[in-house]
This record gives sequence, structure tokens and C-alpha cells, in this order.
Amino acid sequence: MADPNLVSLSLSAFLAVIVVLSFLALVIRLLAFAFRERLAAPAPAATEGASDPALVAALHAALQWHRPGYRITRIDEAPPKEST
Repeated sequence: MADPNLVSLSLSAFLAVIVVLSFLALVIRLLAFAFRERLAAPAPAATEGASDPALVAALHAALQWHRPGYRITRIDEAPPKEST
């Protein structure tokens, strides 16, 4: 009985994995296209100092995790840094 060639066995296993992964990538791409996110225009801030409530809640939760008892009193947006 002849032993299978190790190179051809490895090549066929590699090709089988590539085929399966390609099929799964195609399925994921089709699902992402079917259920793509609808882009909505961001709501303008009602006032100059208005902050997003979800952002404030996330910052507060993170601060309470690292520094219990502290609280956020003011949030200022920093201008983007220019690269030189």
C-alpha cells in the first residue's frame, strides 16, 4: 500500500482551508451588505456647552472605576493638534 505524498496532502488541506475561509468571507460580506448601517446626520448641539449624555455617562463610569468618589465637573474639547 502506497503512502500518501506529504506535500500533496498538505497542499490539498491548505486549499481546502482557503476555500472554506473564502466562502465564509463571502457570507459575511453579503450579511454586512444586507444589514448595513444607515448613516444619519449628527444632531447639532442645542447650546455651545452641550455635551453628549452618553459621552458624559461613559466618562463618569470610567472615572468611578479608576477613582471612586471623584466626579466630572467640566468637559472641554481640545482643538486638534497640527502636525509640523
